[in-house]
Amino acid sequence: MSRPSVSDGVITTFLSLGVNVVLAAAKFSVGFIASSQALIADGVHSLVDLVTDVAAYVGLKYSDLPKD
Repeated sequence: MSRPSVSDGVITTFLSLGVNVVLAAAKFSVGFIASSQALIADGVHSLVDLVTDVAAYVGLKYSDLPKD
């Protein structure tokens, strides 16, 4: 089985980033409309997932640098 390329990881990371943005917006919106603290907290969790997506992207970019 072949090893996935860095560009595959970048595509996956950006897809995850987009999904998390949509999820966070939806959870916050419904949470505020319904006055649901649980949904608002879950929206915050989705925002934290955005931070991990950015960290994954940075890691992928560093892993693609030539060896020193």
